[in-house]
Amino acid sequence: MERIRVLCLDDDEDIRRLIKFFFTRKNFEVITCQDIQSAKKAEKNAQIDVIISDLFLPEGGTVGFIEEMMKKGHPIIIFTAAEWKEMPRIDGVVIVNKMDEYGMDKLIKEVESAAGKKPEYSGAKNISELTKPGMHIKTPLEKRFETRNDEETVLFFELRQLEREIRISSGNGTRTREFNEMMDKYLELKSRLNKIREGNKKINPKKKPKRILQN
Repeated sequence: MERIRVLCLDDDEDIRRLIKFFFTRKNFEVITCQDIQSAKKAEKNAQIDVIISDLFLPEGGTVGFIEEMMKKGHPIIIFTAAEWKEMPRIDGVVIVNKMDEYGMDKLIKEVESAAGKKPEYSGAKNISELTKPGMHIKTPLEKRFETRNDEETVLFFELRQLEREIRISSGNGTRTREFNEMMDKYLELKSRLNKIREGNKKINPKKKPKRILQN
């Protein structure tokens, strides 16, 4: 069986690394790009099954890129931290939220489902609805992490994903080489996350509540 080839477009290096790590473990072939120009070049030089794209790139032009790729028959999955007050209906486009605790699980399932299917193209006008001013709102989880170290956020979700995979892998009662590698990876990430959190505590120590003296 041929491996599903995924093209990932995201300007965030940590997100690209995270997608490559988990998708490669699931036997996908992953090509990552940080800008539209390199993504177009990769699409031209390789047979792509599914495209994962961020929606708000610093360079702009993401809607045009998505429109062009849909015209070529590529299934598109938008992987974004954005949320909308009222979600526009867009045929052929799937949206997965990065800040969802199970976002990576959903993303993998959507890619598996989309591979080999030709989406119904509904036009860039509908896609552009997603980027209208005032449409985007922040999720509670996004607000929670917006002031934190970016690496801390990525490690947090990566650990959550590994925890689920470890539970699934340990269900049969056997300790395989893959299971041991996951445990080593988990302990390494846990150690890094704890160091970052300790550093953040020193930078932003919690203020102790004032004691109220009663007469």
